[in-house]
Amino acid sequence: MITPRVGVVCRGDSRRGAAAPVAESYLVAKDGRATWLEGDAEQREVLDGRGVLAVVADGEGEDHEIARVAATSSVRALIKVWPAGVSEEPGRLAEFLSSAHTRMYWHARDRKARMGASLAIGWVDGARLGWAEVGSARVWLWRDGRLTRLGHDRDKLSEQRFVGGSQGLGDDSAIHMCPGVNVGVAHLQEGDQVLLATDGLWRWVDEPSAAQVLTHTDDPQASAVTCMERAVARGGTDHVTVAVIDLRPPRVVRRDPGAVPEPRALRKDAPPVRQKG
Repeated sequence: MITPRVGVVCRGDSRRGAAAPVAESYLVAKDGRATWLEGDAEQREVLDGRGVLAVVADGEGEDHEIARVAATSSVRALIKVWPAGVSEEPGRLAEFLSSAHTRMYWHARDRKARMGASLAIGWVDGARLGWAEVGSARVWLWRDGRLTRLGHDRDKLSEQRFVGGSQGLGDDSAIHMCPGVNVGVAHLQEGDQVLLATDGLWRWVDEPSAAQVLTHTDDPQASAVTCMERAVARGGTDHVTVAVIDLRPPRVVRRDPGAVPEPRALRKDAPPVRQKG
């Protein structure tokens, strides 16, 4: 299998102004290092783990700061599962999420904090993808130009919130993980891509449009940014976090060694973007 490449971008709520803290977060764990967004800055930790783990989180709470804490706490909790590796059965990831949710739920409740977070998780370990959806965040698999969502809406699973409770904010100490519905293991092929996004993307950009971006963009970072820009261009004002895991071989561009490259023009119309290189 090709070593996965990862791109991730996070944009704040434009209605709150550029100075407002972002109430979303992400985690990328690969190559012996975990990187996550905490407020306005990336944090890093040296850590041995298996495969490539990517997570996007959308925080909710009584105020913006509590929502930010919920998102950050959720992705940091998932750093602990990375060294374990992906099992052939989804039970391992479901069990970890349930245990972490219960601990964090009571921790928040003891401090009378009402908070929650939606999560989309993609974990590539060899030819296996461990995935999970909690709340309104989603996971898709791109293959041969087509984007297919891995999770399914059923009953009130889409209302679940990690940390806060499974039926809204703060009213259930359990989180419900159903194999094949909101947690599972998919088998990958070389050339696949995995798209993770909070609802700030999918409420504005449909699957054919997102698939077009992934099909015609060679770099996962550029794909993530382009998807985010499409949401903004179509009227999206909410937070949006997008991650792309790319298992395609990088394209080699051959250039004339004597040619002088044209200077790259800077775009002045792009929205404010926080992105990981």
